[in-house]
Amino acid sequence: MSVSELICARFSFSPLELRTYARTCPYRYKTYPIDKRNSDEKRWISQPSKDLKAVQRLVLSEFLMPKLIVHDSAKAYKAETNILDNAKPHLKNQFLLKMDFRNFFPSIKSDDFVTYLLEKGIVHNDVEAGLLGEIFFKHEDGEFVLSIGSPGSPIISNALMFSFDKEISDICGKEEVAYTRYSDDISFSTNRRDLLFTWPAKVEAVVAGLRGLRLEVTHQRLQLDTATMR
Repeated sequence: MSVSELICARFSFSPLELRTYARTCPYRYKTYPIDKRNSDEKRWISQPSKDLKAVQRLVLSEFLMPKLIVHDSAKAYKAETNILDNAKPHLKNQFLLKMDFRNFFPSIKSDDFVTYLLEKGIVHNDVEAGLLGEIFFKHEDGEFVLSIGSPGSPIISNALMFSFDKEISDICGKEEVAYTRYSDDISFSTNRRDLLFTWPAKVEAVVAGLRGLRLEVTHQRLQLDTATMR
């Protein structure tokens, strides 16, 4: 069953009604600010409307989630995985480097997801791929982006980050470095002194080589031990 057939069957849409509804989906969000932890800045949350959230959850549970592959180094938004699992690979290492991505969810665009769906064979035509792009991505400043607040953003971002996670993990495996990613926070640790000073440039090189995704690396904090992750 195609994703269009699934949605039509569950919500009693005709194919034409679904196409008409999907075109409105990127605009069915309520956006509001919340305070960032340990910061004077605001984080903007965009919650999909009740009806759209129901459609998103159906598509996630019965169509997308079994098909989206997430790398083992990604520790956020996975069943039976929590922040402690992000810390465990680093606990025996002395040196820790923490980095993150600026505006992580909104930097991921619907075109990235549509391309991914077609290349992985998750859907088999542009119409179905475009439909999913409309259902899961919010209109913002003339683009369709992932929002903080949509139930689809966590799993979609993890899937689209697979290439980054794999490439970084492969490099780490050659250099005795542990790597984990918890949403937009990435952590590296090792017992080899001074090694991590070279890693920000390596991460930026991998980011620059990604096809499609337009990520921006921000804070780089080198710690002398991993005690803060315990």
